[in-house]
Amino acid sequence: MIIYFATTHLKRMKNTFALGTAIIFSVLLLPLFNTLIQKQAVVLAQATDNNTPRKEFTLIAHNAQLDMDSEAPGKDSIVWTYNGTVPGPTIRVTEGDLVTIHFINHGDMAHTIHFHGDHAMENDGVDPLVLVGGNYNYSFTAEPRGLLLYHCHMMPTSQHIRMGMYGAIIVDPKEKQNQLPPAREFLLVMSEHDPSDKDNTSPKFEPAYYLINGYSNVYYNHPLQANYTETVRFYVINIGVTIPYSFHLHSATFKAYPSGLTANTPINAQSWSIGPGDAAIIDAKWKYPGTYLFHSHGIQEEHGNMGKINISGSTAKPLNQSISMIDWQYQLQKKLQNSHPEIPQNPHNPHAPQNPHTSSNNTISIVVNASLPNRELFYSPSPSTVSNGTMVNWTNYDTTDHTVTSKPSSPSMFDSNSIARGHKFTHVFSTPGIYNYFCKIHPFMTGQVIVK
Repeated sequence: MIIYFATTHLKRMKNTFALGTAIIFSVLLLPLFNTLIQKQAVVLAQATDNNTPRKEFTLIAHNAQLDMDSEAPGKDSIVWTYNGTVPGPTIRVTEGDLVTIHFINHGDMAHTIHFHGDHAMENDGVDPLVLVGGNYNYSFTAEPRGLLLYHCHMMPTSQHIRMGMYGAIIVDPKEKQNQLPPAREFLLVMSEHDPSDKDNTSPKFEPAYYLINGYSNVYYNHPLQANYTETVRFYVINIGVTIPYSFHLHSATFKAYPSGLTANTPINAQSWSIGPGDAAIIDAKWKYPGTYLFHSHGIQEEHGNMGKINISGSTAKPLNQSISMIDWQYQLQKKLQNSHPEIPQNPHNPHAPQNPHTSSNNTISIVVNASLPNRELFYSPSPSTVSNGTMVNWTNYDTTDHTVTSKPSSPSMFDSNSIARGHKFTHVFSTPGIYNYFCKIHPFMTGQVIVK
């Protein structure tokens, strides 16, 4: 009897334990498994859904010399570009497209592409930095619908933007009920440029020019054309880094889609303010034929931001579908800018004179603003002379990441990988010789350690 009771009680305990374990598993672990299954389902759907339209583009970063001043044609400015123009080519896709951007860096420092819109961290264009000669594929679903931007986000970002690394993305609505009325379409990318400030190393708050599509007064000298029976649509971007642009049309009020997103309700306006890094879609219709000005209201209009549009009095029927003039604008842009590649100076020229300030020091600073190419010294001191067996410490005092990487000619190799602001890298030199090193992110940054 006692044995039977004990055996029965033990079985009940085992059953109770098993039941409790099952409950704990279902409460704590099952949601985790469901999440993993859902994530896997998403990945499989993306990989196997052949019905999703796919669009691919290639953007190549390289330095160039461009004409950008209508008052001084032939006077080149050194710029950093995507595909040899400023702004870069317009990326036009449809809402829901799976977009792949193949990025190749043929510049002389690290670059990225940051896309405005909705996407995963891996496609945000902040990390990883794409080093000189490297490449990276960005992939995202085109959303939301409207006018978005892309630009380099290598820090300092404002420098890379002012140097020319930016462009437009237009995401057309997928569903018919979300499509905009038929219109004649133009793109206006407004930016800042100062040819007196090479490499934008000493940026002025008020630059020499406020450009439209990379050229001063481009549409004042080459007016846009439309008909008074047509709706004219302006895709307007402010890629400047200082002040808003108050976009204004002469002799016409208009409807503005705030932030360039067509899901927003349009607002009737006489002028429309667009902050740095923002956009707007402007729909206008002139009642009377004529030649009218358009520009940003303020100091910009006196510094290259003036354009004209000729509104003809033709009795042509209203448009039944939109007509894009953006490709015509891009061809005009390329013709005026007359792009030709810059012949870069070799940042690793072994015959270049070294900085005369030689110091014996095992502590080296990566100086503030080291990422600006016109500096005399990037690593201080340099050269630095130390004894064999010395541990040398580098500290990054700049606001952006850098590396300390030996050149192939050095007696032995070392590489810090990315050093964040305020962080350090140490290396013990165990072989005498001359060690030339550089930053992989900004290859023009060079330094030298002499080990005796």
